[in-house]
Amino acid sequence: MIKKGVFLLGMLLLAIPLWFAIKKGVENDLVDKINRDLTLNPSSAGQAEAFKLLDGSQYRGKIYPWLGYPVTILYEDQLLGEGDNAGRPPDEFKVKELLLKQRSKKRLILKIDSWKITSAGDSEANQLHVKWYLQILKWAHEVAPEVNLGYFGMPYSPWFALQKPDIRMRDYQSILSELSPVLLESDSLYPVFFVQYGDSEHLFYTMSTQLYIAKTFAKPVYPILWQRGLSANNVSREILPADLIRRQCLFVKKYADGMVWWSDNSESWEDGWYDDVKKICFD
Repeated sequence: MIKKGVFLLGMLLLAIPLWFAIKKGVENDLVDKINRDLTLNPSSAGQAEAFKLLDGSQYRGKIYPWLGYPVTILYEDQLLGEGDNAGRPPDEFKVKELLLKQRSKKRLILKIDSWKITSAGDSEANQLHVKWYLQILKWAHEVAPEVNLGYFGMPYSPWFALQKPDIRMRDYQSILSELSPVLLESDSLYPVFFVQYGDSEHLFYTMSTQLYIAKTFAKPVYPILWQRGLSANNVSREILPADLIRRQCLFVKKYADGMVWWSDNSESWEDGWYDDVKKICFD
């Protein structure tokens, strides 16, 4: 499986520049092509199972409606401790102790924001972060071998690379290549499908490409959705229009293996948006 994944990744990295050799103004042709490919191969891991709707949210303030079957997300402060953990290795005893307590779960999503892989970052730091991502997966498989594991937000979004491919695509390819061992060792992949800077149309271009990339690793793909998006003023995350949320859900239900609904840990539940999207997203 790893050899197949490496081959597919290599082919993808070779293909990405060709996608953007297409003249401007025909981006929809690429999206259509990707969507056609996904239609022909809707499951990334062989025979498609029933679509899995998972709830990884932690809304505060009141009991909220059904968003899916509960899934546990282990956050950085639980796995590594409070604060910025960039360049700080995981503690084997602490990580194993935490994961041992979770061994009865069917799946766990691990969220570590500090261990970013960046093109501008120190190459040695990138290598260490990849090493530690892999180490945690290894420890988890030792103490909880039956648990399905994956990292929140992987593979990374190509949002900015797709906006300016001539400038940013090479960096994105490099980052994806560095992360590939982690993606190959994960049991499932959890790319984030968030709206950035009020550009909802670019979202679907990005979602198509990101899902296509994720599927080259031959793992089940569960995009992470949220009812909020970053507004055009780059300051606040606002509740998205109901039609946009419905379109996201329809896309994910058609092409992915499942989806995870998420919320910020400090976010209070707000009524209104749910009723407008319930039938499409959560029924």
